[in-house]
Amino acid sequence: MKYTRNKYNIINAKTGYPHKSNLLSVSILATTCMEADAYATALMSMGLERSKQFLKNHPELKTCFIYEDDNKELQTLSLNGFPEE
Repeated sequence: MKYTRNKYNIINAKTGYPHKSNLLSVSILATTCMEADAYATALMSMGLERSKQFLKNHPELKTCFIYEDDNKELQTLSLNGFPEE
């Protein structure tokens, strides 16, 4: 099955067009669902590298990323103690 990305739910406020990123999913374990949703949306907008920097200052946010690497392969990255199993 060929994977295609053609739907985006985050709009770039500067351009008015959908935000494109190699991030496919961000999952957050937080105190409330609202907090997790807000941080996940923010991290999707930041992209992987800026998100990693941000999370260094927020160790309370257990985070898992699913992203596409430079070779178009799917990868996962768990940070700040996000359960890996």
